[in-house]
Amino acid sequence: MEVIKSFLEYLQSEVTSSLNTIESYKNDLLRLESFIASNNLNITNITADVLNNFISKLIIDRFAISTVNRNISVIKHFFNYLVEEGIIRESPAINLELLQLPRNLPKFLSLFEVKALLETAQAWQSPKFYIMLELLYATGMRVSELVSLKYSSLKFEQGKILPFLIVKGKGNKERLIPLHLKICNLLAEYLKDLDSNGLFLFPSTSKEGYVTRQRFGQFLKEIAIRSNIDPVKVSPHILRHSFATHILENGANLKLIQELLGHADISTTQIYTHLTMNKLASIVKDFHPLSQGKKPGQL
Repeated sequence: MEVIKSFLEYLQSEVTSSLNTIESYKNDLLRLESFIASNNLNITNITADVLNNFISKLIIDRFAISTVNRNISVIKHFFNYLVEEGIIRESPAINLELLQLPRNLPKFLSLFEVKALLETAQAWQSPKFYIMLELLYATGMRVSELVSLKYSSLKFEQGKILPFLIVKGKGNKERLIPLHLKICNLLAEYLKDLDSNGLFLFPSTSKEGYVTRQRFGQFLKEIAIRSNIDPVKVSPHILRHSFATHILENGANLKLIQELLGHADISTTQIYTHLTMNKLASIVKDFHPLSQGKKPGQL
């Protein structure tokens, strides 16, 4: 593409970049150009969302963090050049930030292992713990949010469960968590035997009035053993990571996953977009591997 060629010539003549640097920039920009072309766009009219999708793809394709960061630097430099030359009005890369290398990469379960856990839990005579496990993997919510869910977290319209929960997360901040059709159906069945006048969705005789994090964690270990999975590999937090990893692998965008997880500070990408409830619900419906359901749950 002509604009890439002119940018590389600019680097060589005015910035006096080394030949190796120019070659690396060229390869990075050609990779971006190929990605853009596959989306039927051109390099002068793309948006920040397209660039974010490109960075997400690099991560999914297991490029090293250093390589991804070099691509981000190149992209920012390139689009700043296009602005200076009057080719575009403003840079779509203005909010791109370099990735931070996590100290410990998150562990996660395979989809096969998650399905094994769910099947074992369903066969166990404990509808409460089964629906808790389904809900955890369906939403990726924090275990503290899960166990303390109130009945009022659910909303209804004409007897149907609306496809979202209202929870209070870290910092007592209220947020919406979308639900796919399968989990709505399961919740509807579960609620048939639950006292609608009760305070909590998962009540117990504990002093808190709901299933404790410790008890739910113990349940997961028991289910793991029954599923022939190393119990060390299974915890609420690992299931939360599994949720995020699986929908990322299924095509969801990193910034959307950060919104779903309720992170206020995005460590992998600083581009943060507030999404409508319909957008969030459609993300889970489209990308969650177990999201298929016949119809919304009814009471």
